[in-house]
Amino acid sequence: YSTALQIAVSCNLRNPSQPLVSLDGSFNEFELADVLREEIAKLINVEKEHHVAPTLIVTSRILSVILESPPLRAQFRELCRLSETVVCCRVTPLQKALVVQLVKESGARTLAIGDGGNDVNMIQHADIGVGIDGREGQQAARAADYAISKFRNLKPLLFVRGYHSFYRTAVITHYSFYKSMLICCAQLIYAMVSSFSGASLFNSLSLMSFNVVYTGFLAFSFVLDRPVDSKSLLRWPHWYRYIRENHIFNFRTISKWLFRAVYQAGVLCGIVFLTFSTFQSKAEGRTFGNEELGMIAFTCLIWIQITTILLETISITWITALLCLGTLAVFYVVNCILSAIPQLSMFGVMYRLSGEDSCWLVILLTLVVSLLPVLAGKVFWNSPLKAHQRTRREGEVELDLVRHRSEEDWVMM
Repeated sequence: YSTALQIAVSCNLRNPSQPLVSLDGSFNEFELADVLREEIAKLINVEKEHHVAPTLIVTSRILSVILESPPLRAQFRELCRLSETVVCCRVTPLQKALVVQLVKESGARTLAIGDGGNDVNMIQHADIGVGIDGREGQQAARAADYAISKFRNLKPLLFVRGYHSFYRTAVITHYSFYKSMLICCAQLIYAMVSSFSGASLFNSLSLMSFNVVYTGFLAFSFVLDRPVDSKSLLRWPHWYRYIRENHIFNFRTISKWLFRAVYQAGVLCGIVFLTFSTFQSKAEGRTFGNEELGMIAFTCLIWIQITTILLETISITWITALLCLGTLAVFYVVNCILSAIPQLSMFGVMYRLSGEDSCWLVILLTLVVSLLPVLAGKVFWNSPLKAHQRTRREGEVELDLVRHRSEEDWVMM
C-alpha cells in the first residue's frame, strides 16, 4: 500500500499535497455501493469548492468485488473520472487487464506499460501497449506495440515521437489527396473543353510516372519534417493538445487542400489554354499541337508540386532540397531523352518548348497565380506555426496557474 503510493510520487503521478481517497477493506457488493456513492459525492463537492482532484488508491480485494458487478463498475468508473490519479496495488495480471477494459468501456483511449510477463494481458488489452525491456525479461516488450529501454523514455515516446508521427501522417495524407485531385481536375477540365472527345491532356508516360516518380519521392520530405523541436515539446507538453484535438487533421483541413487542388487545376488549365494559341515554334514556324499542350501543362504541374512541398515543409533540410532538385532534374532529363526518340509521339516536344520564351513565362505566371492565395493565407490566416505559438502561450498561462496553486498548497500545509 505505502510502496504503491511512494512509486506514484516518484513517477510524478501524485503530488504529496493532493487529497487521498483509499478503498481498502472487506465489503460486500451492497456495502461497497454505499461507499462509492459517498466518495463520489465528496469528490464532486471538493472539485467545486477547491478545484483539486484527489488520488484514488484501490486494493485487489476491492477490485475483485467491483469488476464482478456492472453497477459497481459504473460507479467506480465515475470515481476514477473525478480523480487525477488512480493507483491499483497488489492486483493480479487478470485484474490489470480488466481495469484496462473497464476504462475502454467509457470510450477512452488507453495506453498500458509494463516490464514483466504479468503485464502481458494488460498490454494486449490496451489500445497502445508499451513494453520495457529490462531485467524481468522481454515478454512485455515482445507483446507490446512499442518497446523502450527505460520508463523515462515514455515521455519522449508520447510527446515527441507521437507528435511528429501524427503531424507527418496528417500532412502526407493531405498531400496525397491534393495531388490526385489536382491531376484529375486538370483532366476533367480538358475533357469539358474538348467536348468529352475521350482525348487525354497528358500522355500515358506522364500519367504513369506522376504518382510514382515525380511525386512519390517528394512525399518523403514530409517524413523528415519537424514542426517543433524535441526540447520544446518536452518543455511544453501542452503542444500535444494541438494534435489530440484534431486541429491538424479534420474535415476543414482536408477541404482546404482539396479546394486548393481545384483552384490550381483551374488556373493551370485556364492560363495554358488561353495562351496556347500564341505558341509557335521558332525553328519550324508552325503552331504547337496536343503533345506540346500536354507537356507544357504537365511541366506547370510538376513546378506546382515542388513549390507546394517547399511551402508546406516547416523545417527544410538538405534532404528536402535534394528531393526537390532531384525530382526536377529527373523530369527534364527523362523527357529530353524521350523527346529524342523518333518513334515516340512526343519526339522533339521538350526541345521545342525549351526554346520558346513564352513557355517559361507561362510557367512563371501559372506558379504566381496558383500559389498567391496560398501565400496570402499563410501570412494573414492561421498556420501550424501560429497555432503552435498560441498553444505555447496557453501552456505558459496554465503552468503559471499550476505553480501558483502548488505554492498555496505548500503554504497551507
